[in-house]
Amino acid sequence: MVAAIDPAPLPPERGPGAAELRENILAAASPAPARRARRTRWAVVIPAAGALAVAGVIGASLLPPGRGTGGSDPAATTGRPGIGPQAAAAATLRFEPTGDGGYKVTVKDLYADPERYRAEFRKRGFDIRLSFTPASPSLAGRLVFAEDPGTGKPIEHVIKDCDSPGGGCAVSLKIPAGYRGPGALGFARPAKPGEQYSSAGLADAPGELLHCVKWRNLTVDDLRAVLAKKNAKIAEFRVNMAKSEPAADVPGDWRVHDVAPWAPGEVLVWADERPAELTPEQRAAEDKALASCD
Repeated sequence: MVAAIDPAPLPPERGPGAAELRENILAAASPAPARRARRTRWAVVIPAAGALAVAGVIGASLLPPGRGTGGSDPAATTGRPGIGPQAAAAATLRFEPTGDGGYKVTVKDLYADPERYRAEFRKRGFDIRLSFTPASPSLAGRLVFAEDPGTGKPIEHVIKDCDSPGGGCAVSLKIPAGYRGPGALGFARPAKPGEQYSSAGLADAPGELLHCVKWRNLTVDDLRAVLAKKNAKIAEFRVNMAKSEPAADVPGDWRVHDVAPWAPGEVLVWADERPAELTPEQRAAEDKALASCD
C-alpha cells in the first residue's frame, strides 16, 4: 500500500511517519479474535515542518496470537539458528544466542521483502513483523515504532551508523528469553537512488544536504546555488504557508521559509514573497545548529 501525505507547515503531536507506518502494518492484518492490550513504543518523532511527513510506506500485518508459537524454546522448531545450507543461502537475519535464553538478531539485508523476515522469524517460533521504509540520512537506522504484547520485557534494538545503501548500516534486535510475540517493529533505512523518502529528519541535521547551512530566508535562487554545489536540487515547492499549496516553481527572489528532505539529492521547499518572521525559539535552534559547524 502506498499513501501520499503532503507535509504540513506545523509539526503534529508526534511523528506522522511513525503513525503511518504503524497503521499500514496493522491495517493489513487478517481478522482475528479479540486480543490483549498491546504496548506501543514510539521511538522516533518525525517532524513535519522541516521534514517530509510521509510519501510512501510498506504495508505488512501482524499474525494472530499463538500462531506459529508454542511452549518450547523458540529455536526448538528448527534447531540452532542459522544451521543448514538452505538457511545460510537465503537468510536475511542472523540469530545469535545471548547466553541468557534470548537472541541477538542482526538484519543482514535492509531491502528484503518483509515477508522474508516474517518467514525467518516464524521458522524459529517467533511471531514478529519487521518492516523498513526509506528515510533521509539523519533518520536511517532508527526504530520508528515497536509494538509487543504489553507484558514482560520488550524487544530491544541496537543500531550502528547508516551511511548509504549497501554501506555500513546495521540493525540488531535483542529478543529477551521467553518472548515469542506477537510483535511488530518498523525501522527507517537508507533510501536507494531515486527513491522518495517515507520519513525524513530536519533539513540541516547532520548528514542532510543543508547541514551547517544558514538556509532560512535565503532567496530561492541562492538556495538553488547552494544545492547545485552538492549536486542536489529542489524537487517541489509549497506556497501559501497557511495552506501549503503545491507549486511547480516560484520567482527566484522569493524567500525560503522551510525545507524538507525529499529524496536523495532533492529537497522540498516552502517559499513566500516575504521573508519569514522567526520566533526566538527558531533563532535559538538555528544558532545552536550552526554552533557545532566549522
